[in-house]
Amino acid sequence: MKKTLLLTLSILISVSIYGMGDKVKNPGHSKDSYNNVQVPSPKQTLIGTTSPDFMFTSLDGTNHTLSDYKGKKIILDFWATWCPPCVAEIPHFIALQNDYPDVQVIGISVDQGSATQVVQDFMVDKNINYPVAMGNETIIAKFGKIKSIP
Repeated sequence: MKKTLLLTLSILISVSIYGMGDKVKNPGHSKDSYNNVQVPSPKQTLIGTTSPDFMFTSLDGTNHTLSDYKGKKIILDFWATWCPPCVAEIPHFIALQNDYPDVQVIGISVDQGSATQVVQDFMVDKNINYPVAMGNETIIAKFGKIKSIP
């Protein structure tokens, strides 16, 4: 059962990264700055390759690199507080983080503007137990153009 849940969530993340829509949609923001990043198609560059290493600072102020989690299975979740499916998957990521010591969930919030405090409050409210960083063009570019979430 746990293996099936992990496989299902991995597939969900893969679909999220490779996208099914035209762009990340954020009501209340007319310009999506992530669409300006020019990168090759993720289907051409990422399948079958090692994830690109990147540095990020989680909202608790801790510096991380993807390579810090070498040897673990990493679930990199691009999400937003305003996205109902994203919010619905969070309890499952919390459970994975608790139940599987060889799995590391990392959340990348694509909330834009001055949303840092909104995301921090959201993390406390949802008891998120894994690192979350605010997405930026550098992180988005490392993984190809994120076209949709979750």
